[in-house]
Amino acid sequence: NPILMIVAGSTDTLGAPELNLLLSQQRASTVLRGLIARGIPAERFQVVAKGETDLTVATPDDVSEERNRRVEITWR
Repeated sequence: NPILMIVAGSTDTLGAPELNLLLSQQRASTVLRGLIARGIPAERFQVVAKGETDLTVATPDDVSEERNRRVEITWR
């Protein structure tokens, strides 16, 4: 079985959850394009948008926290 890279985008809680989900998708897609440009085959990736559902630093709604704005890459 080939290794699958999971590219997951996340956001902080600032703004509407629907927009944060879209932003997390855009973040992950930007990283994916960079990896593909470096020669990694596109079929090896899965892109996941987490929005504000997977916070690194727990915050209430509408709080800007840069550590929650990220893309993580994992393998399976």
